[in-house]
Amino acid sequence: MTSLPNQQMLTHQEETRALFRQRFAEPLPISLRALLASAPLDGITLDRNPDPGREVDL
Repeated sequence: MTSLPNQQMLTHQEETRALFRQRFAEPLPISLRALLASAPLDGITLDRNPDPGREVDL
């Protein structure tokens, strides 16, 4: 009867591997431009105040 738990463990391991492959599969190659174009930016203000500059002691 020792083979039954081992067989169940193998089935569980195979199922776990399949789930990991689905979840962490390598993403499709996409350019940064396409990724940014698909980002949900509704309601986010992308304008910023101009920087007046800073005095720097050299």
